[in-house]
Amino acid sequence: MKALQAKQKGYQSLEMEDLENPHPERDELLIRTRAASINPIDWKILEGGMFDWPIVPGADGAGVVEAVGEEVEDYNPGDEVMAFLGGSRHGTHAEYFTIPRKGVAHKPNTIPFELAAALPVVALTAWQSLFDVADLEAGQRVLIHAAAGGVGHIAVQLAKWRGAEVFGTASAQNRDYLKKIGCDHFINYREQDFEKEIDQVDVVLATIGGDTLKKSLNILSEDGILVAITGRDLTDSDERAEPFLAEQNPRQLNKIGQMVAQGTIKPYVQKTYDWGSFMEAYRTSANGHVRGKVVLQW
Repeated sequence: MKALQAKQKGYQSLEMEDLENPHPERDELLIRTRAASINPIDWKILEGGMFDWPIVPGADGAGVVEAVGEEVEDYNPGDEVMAFLGGSRHGTHAEYFTIPRKGVAHKPNTIPFELAAALPVVALTAWQSLFDVADLEAGQRVLIHAAAGGVGHIAVQLAKWRGAEVFGTASAQNRDYLKKIGCDHFINYREQDFEKEIDQVDVVLATIGGDTLKKSLNILSEDGILVAITGRDLTDSDERAEPFLAEQNPRQLNKIGQMVAQGTIKPYVQKTYDWGSFMEAYRTSANGHVRGKVVLQW
């Protein structure tokens, strides 16, 4: 099979290689990739060298079931699916990948593969952060940093669906877009200090670390919660701050797929690249300021 593989540090070292096809274990599915998104974690693991080389990156994707292990009963070859590898596993930036049953959900027929591929990581992160960790309720006030980004643009829509009052930080060119998808209060982070613009919020979804994370604690209500998906710079001294990493959950992923099919959530793909343009796609993601997601398509 064809796969993107890095043998040394940096996404610039990625090359298209010929590798052996993987084979599913007893509880796994073999997926033929139709599309896979690029998440910041994909190029960050290459920059940081967190795993042994060589590395085939990719945390999520969408495709067609090619084969199933003997313990998999609810999927069959030919089924169209969405997939989130979860944890430290990666490898969707390849023609085929294997995945445990719990990381898969059926793709609604009305959703194209490129949109389905853009969902798993960011949608599960947004859902679990807001609802499982923060227990966001109707009428509460939530601040979403980088609101036009991958996690952010889904979180805005989920929070609005839940009935929350939504504040979002982003650059000026995303103002109209964010207003359209449900952001009640837009804050241009380049010209406005969100700490001065907002009084108290019940929930902060921190997709940015450093000073932004620390300042967010200052506008958090006494009983509020800050969910940090950055994985760094978390203030240990404040019990209101909670680090978070998304987990596989097929029930939630199925629900999210249904909401997309119904038009309740509208994932945004800034650009879809063919696999031959993978370096340009990675560069776009790594340069930042992406609205929604960047997707690779076979």
